Amino acid sequence: MEELRSPLNLSHDIVYLFSSKRLEENKGKLPDEAIYLLPLLFQGLVLTTNFDTALETVFQMHGTPFQSVFHPGHHELLLQSIRHRSGNYLFKLHGTVTGDLIEYSSIVFTKKQYNLHYGQTAPLPQELKQCFVQKPILFLGCSLEQDLTMDVLDSILVPGMNHYAILNCQKGDRDKKIRELGRRQIRVILYEDNRHEAVRIILERLLQDLNPDQYKNLFSHEKTQGAKSVRRANQKAAVSKHPASALTNGKGIYYIDRGFCMPWKCIPSRKTIFLHNPYILFLNGEMENDSYIIDMIRLVMQQKDCSLLIIMESYRGAELLGVYFNEFMQESSLPVAAILAPGFGDARRGFMADINIYTGAEITANDLIQLGQAESAMVSKKSTILCGGAGSDKAINAQIDKIRSDLNQSTSVLDKERYRQRVNRLLGVAEEDFPEKASAVEWEIYVAETMQTLLNSASQGDSNAKLELGLFYLWCDGIQNDSAQAERWIKDSAKQGNLDAQMFLGIFYAYGGSHWKIKNAAEAKKWVNLAIKQHDCQMAKFFLEQIEGKI
Repeated sequence: MEELRSPLNLSHDIVYLFSSKRLEENKGKLPDEAIYLLPLLFQGLVLTTNFDTALETVFQMHGTPFQSVFHPGHHELLLQSIRHRSGNYLFKLHGTVTGDLIEYSSIVFTKKQYNLHYGQTAPLPQELKQCFVQKPILFLGCSLEQDLTMDVLDSILVPGMNHYAILNCQKGDRDKKIRELGRRQIRVILYEDNRHEAVRIILERLLQDLNPDQYKNLFSHEKTQGAKSVRRANQKAAVSKHPASALTNGKGIYYIDRGFCMPWKCIPSRKTIFLHNPYILFLNGEMENDSYIIDMIRLVMQQKDCSLLIIMESYRGAELLGVYFNEFMQESSLPVAAILAPGFGDARRGFMADINIYTGAEITANDLIQLGQAESAMVSKKSTILCGGAGSDKAINAQIDKIRSDLNQSTSVLDKERYRQRVNRLLGVAEEDFPEKASAVEWEIYVAETMQTLLNSASQGDSNAKLELGLFYLWCDGIQNDSAQAERWIKDSAKQGNLDAQMFLGIFYAYGGSHWKIKNAAEAKKWVNLAIKQHDCQMAKFFLEQIEGKI
């Protein structure tokens, strides 16, 4: 770059890119970035190779400014900052840019400058050694490959002193990266495919563990910012073709206490999926017209700049659709996630109605299938956040009024809590789904009653009850998961000709999964082929193609 641009022109380029003016123009974006969380997580000495003043800015925004900012050659200041138990200090390893001028010889940017500042007689290597010896380091935004900083670390490895890193990694390089950094006593969290938004998610989780109160305050603030909490992690988001109404009272966000529908790791190496401009497909019961659903999904797949979120009422039938998308569609150009509806029992239908209204869902030709839309969605293993639903203010406010009326008329403490929760979600208020004790009691009652009902019906030969009983033994929280019992009941249902059970067996035997111990390619094909033979099921044909490609 220096040869192409000349030192004078290159210095002007650096000033432009890292100037305080440019930072000021982008200051409003900082709360959405990973860097914004650092003042909440770390106190003491921070090291940076960046020329800009972004770190100084975010620490100032949180009211914890750096008490001193210094550069290599100030050995006494460094030692004091390492030993201080309070206060924040910034060591700018490679110099800085301030104002509209730069002392080009004082920064570390070109090969010549690196060799000069990391030379044996230069102060920087000795000062870095002091940092590495005194405290564990968390590396953020560093490649840690062919880096002179790593050469310094290699020279002073201290037994028992582990360092840490959050790094991008290319597919297939995970084991190699972990092994190489492990030799340098660096424990690493890796994310793939340049999905740099993962850094923010990881730091959020760290903040949640270390300082729950700060985490809640942060999320409470972000809720008032509409869709920012999802847009921060989806930098490629464009303006929605179907923008939501300008929702008032914080209704720009809807929280769902459900994540990926499958208990096992159906999204390899990912903890969160970000969906831009998602169509939302509601499946309110069993899949009675699977070819229609496939046609609809294929139609969505042909759209540009969109994604698909499937919300299902039950584990039965529609869950198979979730199996398909969560397991197969990650290599497709259409981003897809499938989740269960929030709540359980009779309360689930109330939540489904609320989400329908929030997303502006319209009933299609098949009254079991509805389509809604939002500007964005964030789906993790435990929760989903919808932003910018396409529902109107009028419809949402009418639903809130109706729920409040039901709340005032209810005499049940648990029902009142559920109504209050529904209102808060439509208002965009994030909170726990239930007070902990009430939730545990209700779940225990629900599981016990449901299991007894299913056992009674299954014993009388009901194939649907046998299937659901098997799923309970396989997945349900609150009972002892039993793979053998699950296989017994689901297979009994499949032998009776139950389409859903046959397809479940095909998927389970093909992939195994949570609590399912057996993988058997022949059995997988047998049951899916039986579903095709007995029911001429288009969805089963769809699955068979995928299973044969995966086995």
